[in-house]
Order: sequence, then C-alpha cells, then structure tokens
Amino acid sequence: GFLLPFGHRASLIKVTERKLSDVEGADPTYYLFQRMFIVVREPEKTFRNDSRAVDGRRLDLTMPLATVRILTRATPQLDEPEALVTGPGGLVFEPTVLDAPFQFKFLVVDLENNPVEMSGPLVWMERDWNLPDRLQTVLDAYNAYPRALKLNGQKIAYADSEKPDDTILPTESLTFDAVTSAPLQTAPQDEPRFKPVLHEAKAVVPAMSALTG
Repeated sequence: GFLLPFGHRASLIKVTERKLSDVEGADPTYYLFQRMFIVVREPEKTFRNDSRAVDGRRLDLTMPLATVRILTRATPQLDEPEALVTGPGGLVFEPTVLDAPFQFKFLVVDLENNPVEMSGPLVWMERDWNLPDRLQTVLDAYNAYPRALKLNGQKIAYADSEKPDDTILPTESLTFDAVTSAPLQTAPQDEPRFKPVLHEAKAVVPAMSALTG
C-alpha cells in the first residue's frame, strides 16, 4: 500500500495469535487476538523533479520540499482501523494509537538544502485503490481530512532564492493535498498515481510580524 499524501510505499502487517483465557471456575477457552502495525518500505521520496501540471498547477512549483524521509520505520500496535472510504477496495484509514492519530516523524529537505524535522498524521491506502476508477474517491476523502504536519516554527525555503534567505519563512505547519491526473495514472500500479501539492502553510512573514508587534 501507500502512505498519503507523499506516496511512500508501506505494508500493513496483521499478526493473529491464539491465546488461552483461563478464568477461575470456568473451562479454559482459546481466543484469537489480532495485532496490526504499519512498516514503511520506502523511507524517502524525492520531489521537485516533475514539471507536469495538475489542474493548471505545475507539480514542481507547488511542492516546497525537495525530499521527504519518514524516520518512523514501523508504528506501534495500532487501534482497530476506522475506514475513511468504503467500496470495492481494501482498507483506507488514518493510523491511530490509543484513540489519537499516530504522529509519524520526518526529516525533510527544503529548496535551499536545509534539513527540517516535521511530524504529523498520514493515511494508509491499500494498493487496490490505486486504480483510475477508484483513486479519486480516496484523494477526495484525504483532502477533506485534518492533515496538518507540524514544524513548530522551523524555517523553510518556499522557492528558489535570488539572494540568501529571501524565500525562507518560520513555519508552524504545512498541509498538503494529494492530487492525480490522466498522465499520473499511467504509472504502474505499484507506484503511487498521485502527488502531493501544498494546500496551506501557516508561516510568519517578517514584515507582517513587525507590523503586529
């Protein structure tokens, strides 16, 4: 499967165990217990190398991150999944632990080659949703879901600079949409047929900060 919005390949692992429930005064009974967790199979994705357009927006100009590396190689045991979409495909869900969205850890590199730490939730999508007649349903659900990734005031460059630091802003969070198009859907099914584009950045513009004190 894949992790949205960036498209890292990942596997949902399910472990079923047969355990004995030994209650005093009752006959021993065996129960089946299932644990599940996600293992990241493709830690790093590279962006800014695709100049194709989706809805009139060039993909390389709507992505402020050159690379996104997931530092979390495996999640802890997950809660029972709650499906974001239902239909003919497999699971699509936001991984949660103890009823809270699991916070993946990232190391990203911006357009000025500055490393920045980031954290936040992702959504796991089974591979059989990665089809032209199914994928948009998943992307619509993801893009309507709370999905901000936290940077906690770290600085990132939003565009190629003409002079040092002229495109760098302190940033609280980034929110991405996952989008697709006819050209993207020609990729093999084992590759994500979607790309991330920046939807919202909560950043501090120095001139505005000076005005507001």
